Amino acid sequence: MSRRQRLQAITDIVGTKKIRNQAELADALRRAGHKVTQPTLSRDIAELGLVKGRAGYTVPGQAEQPNISESEFRATIRRFVFEVFVSDNLVMVKTFTGSARFVAYVLDRAGWKELVGTISGEDSILVMVRSGKGAQFISRQIKDLLSS
Repeated sequence: MSRRQRLQAITDIVGTKKIRNQAELADALRRAGHKVTQPTLSRDIAELGLVKGRAGYTVPGQAEQPNISESEFRATIRRFVFEVFVSDNLVMVKTFTGSARFVAYVLDRAGWKELVGTISGEDSILVMVRSGKGAQFISRQIKDLLSS
């Protein structure tokens, strides 16, 4: 496997699993099919700028952006969102003009493992989800808040 693939694998692993030390990361990489030595892993960690905190390694910027509280999430959705559509593994969220960027930020911090990321405009947000089932889940969560 190439260096680029290994670096992407490290980012994916650290972004989705709790990795407390280099030994755990090396084990996870081996399970993913990447052979790596400790010196190479140390260089990769430095190059990626991974941050090591009390909970283990995180991707740069991830540690500074904690999940939001449930009450903040509910209030934001109820105040700014008015429609939700699903297409395969994508969710389209319609917001009032000028609020899409803030709602996208809140969705990104919701803590849903199914959510890959968001792209926002002025009044709409494209939510990328790992699977169609995950998209249905996220859509249902938002619609439930809108109808309550």
